Amino acid sequence: MQQLLTQLTPAVRPESPDPVRVFPRIAPGRAVLHLINWQYDPSRDDVVPIHNLKLRLQLAALGVGKATEARLCSPGTAPVTLPIQEGQLTVPELGLWAIVELTQP
Repeated sequence: MQQLLTQLTPAVRPESPDPVRVFPRIAPGRAVLHLINWQYDPSRDDVVPIHNLKLRLQLAALGVGKATEARLCSPGTAPVTLPIQEGQLTVPELGLWAIVELTQP
């Protein structure tokens, strides 16, 4: 069983040495990715922002195989459209949390 688990490819894979958790939620024709930054700094009682966080996406597994862009929603900022190129997108800055919305064109 353990060997089978090591052969699985996650639908979303953050490419970062920083502690980031991704919780995908999938519905027909769309997916929402909840991003959580776990890089807490107790001396500041805040998280350390993560810059240029790359996410590898298995778009077909997320049910949005033809998606070419995503919408990033973060607290205190206006939504931003991000391009998806070769199954990858880059989140410019992740504070405590953000949501990435993927939809079919």
